[in-house]
Parts: sequence; C-alpha cells; structure tokens
Amino acid sequence: HGSFFSLIFLPSIDNKFKAVFLIAKKVSKKATRRNRMRRVLSEAVRQIQKEKNLPGINLVVRALSDPKEVSVNEVKKTFEKCFEKLV
Repeated sequence: HGSFFSLIFLPSIDNKFKAVFLIAKKVSKKATRRNRMRRVLSEAVRQIQKEKNLPGINLVVRALSDPKEVSVNEVKKTFEKCFEKLV
C-alpha cells in the first residue's frame, strides 16, 4: 500500500512478470491526468523490473488518489518499499 496507490500481487501461471494499472475517473476526471499517472506508474515499475528482475507475478496497481505533480523517482522509491515486502 503506497500513499496514493494499492498493489495486488497474484502468482503468474506462465512465470512472467505482468503489470496492470487501474486509474478510475473517480481519481481524476481528466483523461490527460489519468494517462500521465499511468505513464509514471508504468515507468517506475519498468525500472524496478529491469533492476531487480522480479519473479513471475501478475501485479495490479490501483490508483487511490491523484498525486498532482509526482516524479518517477518518487513513485519508484515507494514501489521499492512495497516490493521489498514481496521478495
């Protein structure tokens, strides 16, 4: 659980890492904001996967609120804390 997102981990049948990002209109009415959030979350997960070679899991990332201006590095640090609990 991060400050503005929640994570759900599910085992992967084919032993591949896969991430899905859910950002509802409730979080932000503007599609451009939701798309930016999706890109930031996706990039943070991609960087962590590249560095740590995470195991084959299905990851669901659900946005809980709009963090306004947040950088990929800030999100990455929060994700790393969550992934440390997993691995």
